[in-house]
Amino acid sequence: TQQTQKIETNKNNDNAKPKEKSNSNQSSSKSLASYRNDKDTFDNQIVKFSEKINGHLQQSPNFKNTSYDNEGRQILQNIKKYRDNLSKDSNIAKSNGAEQKALLHLYDLEITRIQGMIDGITASKNGGDFTPGFRSGTSAAYEFDDANAAYKKDFK
Repeated sequence: TQQTQKIETNKNNDNAKPKEKSNSNQSSSKSLASYRNDKDTFDNQIVKFSEKINGHLQQSPNFKNTSYDNEGRQILQNIKKYRDNLSKDSNIAKSNGAEQKALLHLYDLEITRIQGMIDGITASKNGGDFTPGFRSGTSAAYEFDDANAAYKKDFK
C-alpha cells in the first residue's frame, strides 16, 4: 500500500512542471491560462503532499497524532474554490467551452486524488486502514495523468 501511493508520487513528478503558454490577448483566455496554471500548481501540491505522506509511512505505520488530514483539506478547499470559479465563468464557457469542460474534469480528478489521501489518513487516525482511500487517490492520479496528457495535446 505504501508502494501504491509511491507510484502516484513518482509517476506525477514528470508531469509536475508547469508548461503554460499564454499567447492570447483575450481576457477570457488570460483567465483560462490562469486556471491552467492553477491546475498545474495543484498537481504539484498534491505530489508534494503525497511525498510527505510516503515519508511519514516510512517512519510510522499509521497517521495517529498527525495533522496531515488538515493539510490535505486545505489543498482540497482551494481546488474546489478554483473549480467552482471556473465552472461559473460564462465568458470562458462562451469562448472556450470545450477547454473549460476538459479543465473542469481535471480539477475533478485532482479533487478525487486529494480526497482519497484525506480519506486514508482519516481512516488510519481512527484506527482503520488507509489503503482503500489511497487506492482511490492513486486510481484518480492515473486517470489525471492520462486526461492531462490528452488535455495538453488538445489545447496547446
